[in-house]
Amino acid sequence: MNYSLIVVRYAKAFFELSKEKGLLEEIKPEVQSFLSICQESAEFRELLSSPVIHGSKKQRIFHTLFKENFSPFTMRFFDLVIENRRESYLPDIIRYFLEMMRKDLNIQVVTLSSASEIEPSLLESIKNHLAQVLNKNIEIEGRVKPEIIGGFIVRIDNTQFDGSVATSLKLLKQQLNKS
Repeated sequence: MNYSLIVVRYAKAFFELSKEKGLLEEIKPEVQSFLSICQESAEFRELLSSPVIHGSKKQRIFHTLFKENFSPFTMRFFDLVIENRRESYLPDIIRYFLEMMRKDLNIQVVTLSSASEIEPSLLESIKNHLAQVLNKNIEIEGRVKPEIIGGFIVRIDNTQFDGSVATSLKLLKQQLNKS
């Protein structure tokens, strides 16, 4: 993803200061939670990009929403971004921050799609196997996609391993049609 200079500067500053203060692990779930809210709530994205809502009101809203669950360090960063009228960039800033953090902590994000929820013990086994194969710390994003019928699809960066029943049936159908 191509990021603007504003996004890169804020994310780098936030990352470097977090690392310097030893807060990366503490703020990781906070920024992931924030990013989830940005992705799931059109109203929240509208708030971030609205030029009509004054910065002080946005800060009050942020404090109401996040102060109880987020560290003072993260809240101060949000305040700074809002004071500088850069809040519309926050989702991208946090995305880039997470990319830098994952790189620094040698974390590989793996997307695992299955027809139903995977048992935690099996998920842990898959995670451990991938960690050995890739020689990285693994962070699994699980997705339930009933349309794949069974099996699973693993996506690592731009590589996809498809062991789904739906794909197997599709390939079988193609082979039968060729005969």
